Amino acid sequence: MWEPSIAGGVGTLHHGAGRGRVLPGRTRKPLTAVPLLCPQLTMGVFARAVSPHSMRPFRRLLCVLASCRSAPATHTAPGLPSDRTAPVFTRALGFGDRIALVDQHGRHTYKELYRRSLQLSREICRLRGSEDLREERVSFLCSNDAAYVVAQWASWMSGGIAVPLYRKHPEAQLEYFLRDSQSSVAVASPEHVELLSPVARKLGVPLLPLSPSVYTGTAEGTAEEQAQEREWRHRGAMIVYTSGTTGKPKGALITHSNLGAMVTGLVHT
Repeated sequence: MWEPSIAGGVGTLHHGAGRGRVLPGRTRKPLTAVPLLCPQLTMGVFARAVSPHSMRPFRRLLCVLASCRSAPATHTAPGLPSDRTAPVFTRALGFGDRIALVDQHGRHTYKELYRRSLQLSREICRLRGSEDLREERVSFLCSNDAAYVVAQWASWMSGGIAVPLYRKHPEAQLEYFLRDSQSSVAVASPEHVELLSPVARKLGVPLLPLSPSVYTGTAEGTAEEQAQEREWRHRGAMIVYTSGTTGKPKGALITHSNLGAMVTGLVHT
């Protein structure tokens, strides 16, 4: 379980009954998942609470999620998951060669993003020696393009919680995020490897640099190749840090259920 350092104490977050507890000898309340009384309201509050820089790529991700949630699948689509809290990549193959994202590198289909993410998730799992990271944190530093989506999906496919980083944060800030989230793996797109490498090396966190093929790689593999199925509802999806205007930044945990509600709110707004 995630144990973020908070004001000299350590809190721990437990998902089982939805309640947290503080480790013996600690007095600070643990962080909790973002409440979802109303998806639209929650998204607005969340957007004001976290760093505006962190929200930029997050908004792009939500748009990809929403387009996949709202668009009809092709008639050749494999069976789509009935669990509405499942991550969007579980539906991606159903949209095949349809365009999912357009960035400075070109057009990327759902199938291409899925295959690249699946390949990266296998590398992450091999690095950790496990087929399921069981909510270990995967920090990633990517530009606001296809690499962000691939790193995000790969973190989920491997069973981890994604921790997005921002390229304009100073080295000390990046070090704090990796240490506080207790990240076990770091991922960086080609242009950001030089920035993240010394931080990861200092903390002893293995760094996976993305190859340029993350932007132009072909969608290899068969239609039957799919990521491992998991129970998603109560699993953590993301940890996004606040701007830290009144102290050190604090990590806001978003579960897959939370994220699904946000996307549903976007689709139906």
